[in-house]
Amino acid sequence: MIISSPRPRSMAVVFMAGYVAFLIGCGRGNDTKNLILTGKITYKGSIVSGGSIKLIPTDTKIVPVTSQINPNGTYSVVPTGLGDMKVAIETESIKGQTGAAYNVPAGKQGLPEITDANMPKYVAIPGKYANEASSGLTVTIQKGKNQKDFDLTD
Repeated sequence: MIISSPRPRSMAVVFMAGYVAFLIGCGRGNDTKNLILTGKITYKGSIVSGGSIKLIPTDTKIVPVTSQINPNGTYSVVPTGLGDMKVAIETESIKGQTGAAYNVPAGKQGLPEITDANMPKYVAIPGKYANEASSGLTVTIQKGKNQKDFDLTD
């Protein structure tokens, strides 16, 4: 006499449910593959040449990210998720910084030139932009490449 136990069948159901949940979770991860947000930041039409930009997701399960603003006013951020983001932009972190960089033009010999051309320069922007709650800046991150310029005003 063969007695079959319901236990192997229930184990298979539990295993399959876990496997499906795993696949769904992994599928969501693919949505964020190759995400990037790029753009340019200006204040009253002039380049903001230093500081940082921060993305704060409205979905609290997604981690906020921060990136530096380049001396030419551009930025590039790799978001950690999709959806609506609040944005904060600050320049105070470079206030008072000075410096110079060495520049050796191609094909030239001798001492390098000292230049500050590629150094960020402090641009004062209204303090409201440093806080996502008061900046009024937002962006929606979609799959793939995203682009958003921010022209700040008073």
